[in-house]
Amino acid sequence: MNLDPTQQAAAETDAKRVLCLAGPGSGKTRTLIERIRYMVEGQSVTPSRIVSITFTRAAAREMKDRLPESCRGVNISTLHAFGLRLIMEYGGELGYEPHWLTIAPDEDVMLDEREVLCDLNIIRKKSDGTWSWVRCRKKDWDTFRDGITSASIENPEDSSPVLWKAWNALMARLRSENVLTYGGILYEAHRLLQDRKALKDYRKRFRHYLIDEVQDTDHMQWRILWRLVEAADPLTLFAVGDADQSIYRWRNSTPALMIDYAHRADTTLYKLEKCYRFGGQIADACNSLIRHNQERIPKDIIPAEGLTGELYLHAQHTIEDVRDMVQMAMASGARPGEIAVLCRQHKPLETLKELLVNAECPVIKLGRLNALRGTSEFRAVMGYVRLAVNVRDWSAFMGVAASEGLSQPEINALREKALAHHISVAEAYRPHAEWPSSLPAIRAHLAARDPHGDYSEALDYLQYFKSRRGCASLQELVFQVGMASMQDERKEGEDKVTLCTCHAAKGCEWPVVFVIAMNEGVFPSRRSENEGRIEEERCLAYVAISRAERVCHLVHTREPDEVVPREVSRFVREASGQQGGDK
Repeated sequence: MNLDPTQQAAAETDAKRVLCLAGPGSGKTRTLIERIRYMVEGQSVTPSRIVSITFTRAAAREMKDRLPESCRGVNISTLHAFGLRLIMEYGGELGYEPHWLTIAPDEDVMLDEREVLCDLNIIRKKSDGTWSWVRCRKKDWDTFRDGITSASIENPEDSSPVLWKAWNALMARLRSENVLTYGGILYEAHRLLQDRKALKDYRKRFRHYLIDEVQDTDHMQWRILWRLVEAADPLTLFAVGDADQSIYRWRNSTPALMIDYAHRADTTLYKLEKCYRFGGQIADACNSLIRHNQERIPKDIIPAEGLTGELYLHAQHTIEDVRDMVQMAMASGARPGEIAVLCRQHKPLETLKELLVNAECPVIKLGRLNALRGTSEFRAVMGYVRLAVNVRDWSAFMGVAASEGLSQPEINALREKALAHHISVAEAYRPHAEWPSSLPAIRAHLAARDPHGDYSEALDYLQYFKSRRGCASLQELVFQVGMASMQDERKEGEDKVTLCTCHAAKGCEWPVVFVIAMNEGVFPSRRSENEGRIEEERCLAYVAISRAERVCHLVHTREPDEVVPREVSRFVREASGQQGGDK
């Protein structure tokens, strides 16, 4: 595999602490793979002692596919999957039973959360059935809970003793149910690494860590990494990231952690600035746009020789016009699968999808799983899947209660029975019967219990997901679904126009990209303006533009009956060097 001089210097460094600043299309995956090859073939490192952490499962799969045969055995996963592995091996120290552990979506444990908060008189039920916050605001609790899982709150036990008590009560309750949440995986993994056997074992077993997309780590993730690599005998940490592409600050990612790492005396810094994806006007636009940010390490996109890139600015176009532009791109030779339409919001994409479907244009909109997960049918099906693995899973039982035909008084009576006999509610309901233990069995069970319900979409999706991921058991299916992202919805080789949010486009690329609704108040959003997060929004625009390989269209949109159209986004002006009009 050919590397440019900077890539090769990074891949073959003997430094213990490394940071590669990798711009869009700079060949970071190639560099990571060659770094692994160098360690295995050039430094005689055993592959099983190497850990490569990727940001998405799609990136992990790509890296596994591209690794040479000599490097098979390297541990490649997301950090959440790595944390789950730690819990599966050592979770008994915290009270978990790994062989029947389940993962519940954060939103599914709201009932547990509400009951804990009620017991501590933090919330109180009113006569009309609604809840009032007594000892704090809902926003305070949400911020505290997110601050715990991201470790962005220092000394939480001192900052709010009452909420700290509630958090510990909630975690104790989930442990008693043998349930993890996605947000709780890294929290529990970090607890296992506090001067315990797990830390000693992992430091001995794994000696070299490669971390991709390090700009998107939060304090908790960073603490876990340093807990593993910071030892008297230094383990190696090879981090790859780009503060210019930090787009997840809204969920507590902290690019300042990467920037601080870059400035450490023992960190060797490499800048991968040469771009192998695009050149020309696209590169110029990205550079011009991102230079307006302050929280970054200065670098430029320098196109590789011979690369071109066209950028077009379109003002006051309707969504119908966007449909026509997509069709024109296909008429000009682009296949549907080579085209993507990106937007800051979902709503314009929903409208565009309907227009393209009506025009018989093959199209896929990412986000189906998120929408599907919000339905009662999906919660019911996943409830049966989780109960087949873990009969103590309270939120799973509540997910199936309606399809089982249970009323609230019946559920209350079951809870009393469960408490009296020290069993779970699911065991109180079906004391001697097993829950259906396969997707076909769940399908048959639902057909019998709720013949008028339509669970086919949820069941079909899970069957497809199970087959695609090669899940050998329902527990593995629970884990895979619990850590799924929108990029898992993309089908390789599918020749359809892709519609997705700019966030979901991270890590992807297409020959032709449209970034639509480039309007003030939309992109950047009013909320980001009010909350002082313009730099994060600018990073998101930078990511969106840099998904294009050949052509990028920035489209300012208007409603058909709009008298005074919204102002063109400042990001369009910044990307075009403060120039207006079409280009």
